[in-house]
Amino acid sequence: MAFILGFPTSLYLASRETIWALAAAIYVYYAAPTREFQAPGLPYQPFFFGLTILLSVRYSRDHRKRARETLEALGKSVGRAALEKVREPMMHGYVNAIVRGASMGEARHVALLEVEKQALDEVEETSPRALTASVQKAVRSALAAALETMGQETQRALETARGVAAGALRASLIARVVPLATESLHKELDSRVDSSLDRLIREDAEQRKVQSKDNQTGPLGMPLPRGVFAAVLSSSGLWLFSIFAILTIVGWNYAKHDQFMAWAAVNRVILLYIPLIAIIAGTRTERHFRIFSWAWMFGCWHIAMNGVKYWASFGGRADDVGGPGGDANALGAVCASMIPMGLSIFLSEKDKRLRWSAAGMSGFMGLGILASGSRGALVAVAVGMAYWMISTSRKALAGGLLTLALGGFLVVAPETFWERLASTISASSDNPWVAREVELSAQERIELWTLAIEVFKENPWTGVGPYNYVVESRERTMITDAYFGARGMMTHNSWLQILSEYGIIGFSVWVFGFCYSLWCFFRARTRLRDYPNFAWFKGYAVGHEAGMIGTAIAITFASFQWFDYLYWGWIVGPLYLQITGELIEREKWLEPRKETVDRLPPKYPPPQHQGLRLDLVDLRATPVVSSEGR
Repeated sequence: MAFILGFPTSLYLASRETIWALAAAIYVYYAAPTREFQAPGLPYQPFFFGLTILLSVRYSRDHRKRARETLEALGKSVGRAALEKVREPMMHGYVNAIVRGASMGEARHVALLEVEKQALDEVEETSPRALTASVQKAVRSALAAALETMGQETQRALETARGVAAGALRASLIARVVPLATESLHKELDSRVDSSLDRLIREDAEQRKVQSKDNQTGPLGMPLPRGVFAAVLSSSGLWLFSIFAILTIVGWNYAKHDQFMAWAAVNRVILLYIPLIAIIAGTRTERHFRIFSWAWMFGCWHIAMNGVKYWASFGGRADDVGGPGGDANALGAVCASMIPMGLSIFLSEKDKRLRWSAAGMSGFMGLGILASGSRGALVAVAVGMAYWMISTSRKALAGGLLTLALGGFLVVAPETFWERLASTISASSDNPWVAREVELSAQERIELWTLAIEVFKENPWTGVGPYNYVVESRERTMITDAYFGARGMMTHNSWLQILSEYGIIGFSVWVFGFCYSLWCFFRARTRLRDYPNFAWFKGYAVGHEAGMIGTAIAITFASFQWFDYLYWGWIVGPLYLQITGELIEREKWLEPRKETVDRLPPKYPPPQHQGLRLDLVDLRATPVVSSEGR
């Protein structure tokens, strides 16, 4: 049912906005066990990743549309703030002038004498330079329209209130005039801002066509997110992965034992370009990054729930839950990578629904680690959460949250889990989801690690070739892989696996890709310190960093070096840094820059006296009439 409803829903959302195609692909990568979809041959994940790449060509149009919406919303916000500052003094000044017997013209002049200047000054101080003149014109028009409305309603009020006391007249005017004037202010401002910006943007676009300016900027020169093509080509993480791909091809050509086995690694790195390019192409703004991270976390939560369900029903280890790897250790590693993200979102997001949803998912992923029975995952999540605790700015609240989480873990964890921490005990035979009762002993793991180091020493520069370590372990150990029923196993340590198969050159690239991504997250967080409005965005960086640290620990106890999401991590850090740089550039452009602009004369100048002005009559040229000549 979830698939029947989810697939068309994902297509519909993707037709509206590209990022949802990427979100569907990320979710499917984790949450599509073959027993649920009953069609393992259909390429769900490549389909959505490919759809993301195809639909991302619309982003140029979408970015311009959103930039215009941002300018309109900002213009209205600035204008409303300026009007709100002067609304009450303007209206009370007008009403008081009328009560004192002033004419309509005099009352309008009194009402605007000070407030118009205050409102225009407020716009200059809070509006981006490109919007200042347009918003000021809209504010002046809104003030004039409000005064017109007040004048009309005042005329009607005076006709029905002749002879009443001044206090009663004042109360009547406030009750009748003020609400109508307030409504007129907002209505006129919105209309004027829309029309003024529409004309300004249209004129700017025509001018830009004539001058052939850079097409990367949006309306009025507002910086836009990098285009898809430019973003892909400028991704340092993708270029780093390309170096690793080249080394994989070289390793295949010079594989020590079996080139056919090494070719599988070449296929993997080539196919990995699809999700990596899709992630870069589909994630172009901070909002996209939020959706992308939630899809990642939601997929991990899905397979965690699978594991918890089987564990609660049958006991033992949940060893067939779907997602990457599908076994218990993979489940634990996946959960350890995303638990810090949920906690970080809980502390940084403002929306309570998002906060509590993330906290709940983290809790269920913690249960997923229990269901996996993975000791490595437990160590990984502990280290990741410690890093998160150190990195978050809200350490007191984070400490309380971790205390509650630890207390819940101690209550829920079964006795068998603690036994596994002290010894190597096989999974419960009562659990039908455990494919086989296997548990690599500590001695066997040490033997495989030792062999990996020996293989590296024998082939220090290029290693034995991708996927060729298994041949070495088959020939030089007596260890049997119980899952496949044959001699020879991987190292159960991703770092040593890469070191033995790629040598020091490939290993250096692999480690650098991981560390460089972490540095990018840290660098981006540092740059966001002066932008408190984006504290939530910093929270996502901390979550990814802590998750990567946890992943680094988890893969130390298992051979997960070909899990796709490890290579997503290579590009996500540089991608986050790229988005942060563009975000800061856009925020600087939007910062208020006080710049005096030419102002029109007041809408309502001081009223002129009506009738004959004797002081202006010049009688100097008039003949004098003598009394003697009568």
